[in-house]
Amino acid sequence: MLIDYESVNQEIYQKLVNLIYSNTDIARIVLDGASNGGYSYLLMTLWNPNLKLTEEQKQFAVSEAMNKLGTTKYEQRQEEFSKKLDDMGITDDEVIMVEMDECGLQPCGRKTANEYMNFMFSTLSDTQAHGTSPFDIRYQILRNSNWTLEEKQKLVYDFWTDDETYDEYLEQWEWGIINDEANYKGESLSQLDKAELYEYTYQTLLDFYGDELTTDNIWNEINFCRTMHLLRPQKWEIDEPYQKVI
Repeated sequence: MLIDYESVNQEIYQKLVNLIYSNTDIARIVLDGASNGGYSYLLMTLWNPNLKLTEEQKQFAVSEAMNKLGTTKYEQRQEEFSKKLDDMGITDDEVIMVEMDECGLQPCGRKTANEYMNFMFSTLSDTQAHGTSPFDIRYQILRNSNWTLEEKQKLVYDFWTDDETYDEYLEQWEWGIINDEANYKGESLSQLDKAELYEYTYQTLLDFYGDELTTDNIWNEINFCRTMHLLRPQKWEIDEPYQKVI
């Protein structure tokens, strides 16, 4: 129902949506992928561009998105955990052996070891449901019409505290457009030029694709990325303003 939302009974569909937005456990149920990053019920509701959300439902979605790694909420929790370790007198003065992924046992300060284990537990938690970066629930919220530009202006900074991470994700969103299968036209390389991404007009794209549905999808993605450049410019744009994007 969540995937084929256009052809199902809309009354039943809305009841399902309301249930998802009122129950965290149900919202985090993942059918495709791992419980800590697969396609959750909540994420699937945001695939429907015509779904109207209440303010409470919007707040619920944002609250879930803020649990993802790298948000202001996540970073605050990390700082609180670090302070708690300090208050407990746990420091790196004491060195212990810690299992570090493929590296095996490694010497590590006790505080750093605790912070590492806390990070690992966070990555495995079902709070990390709702997709994987860069196309996780944060991306879906930012491109969703239920949120205003003013709301997105704040969210785009709250969702990623690290500038380099955001810059990389915006770059990957742009490459996602370029690498769309509709752009290959039987060739081995995409026929769209990333350097000219914001120079394409709607009519140029329509002439290229030959149908409005594909053109609308690509055009909307281009405009989404354009908007993100305006709401949160990449670092190089701030250092050397790039007016072509605007």
